[in-house]
Amino acid sequence: MPSRAPFAAAVSFFDQDIDNLTADQLTDYFSALRKSHSWQTVKLDLHGLKFYYQHVLQKPWGAPGLVTPPKVRHLPNIVTRSELQQIISATRVLSYRAFFLRSTAWDYGLVRIDPTPPTK
Repeated sequence: MPSRAPFAAAVSFFDQDIDNLTADQLTDYFSALRKSHSWQTVKLDLHGLKFYYQHVLQKPWGAPGLVTPPKVRHLPNIVTRSELQQIISATRVLSYRAFFLRSTAWDYGLVRIDPTPPTK
């Protein structure tokens, strides 16, 4: 797949000279871009246009705070005993149960196994 040139994409979107874009035009462009591209692409275009305005045209960037990053939700790092029990009981395949037991219970220290063999 060919690489995408951010500056060329902005020029083709507006189909006009991009030296005097208004904040509304930039909002329209980045709104359309966020619907069709990843956050990294939007960020790349934003920084490319900001650089062009500030360093090439030597104009102030007319739309500060135009694009905000998406809110990211993270999974919790710790699984409680009851959550582990729910995960294992909801798993029907025995090998998957063993995997969940090994990867969660042992790693979080919920199950303790003494590695030394018992003495006779």
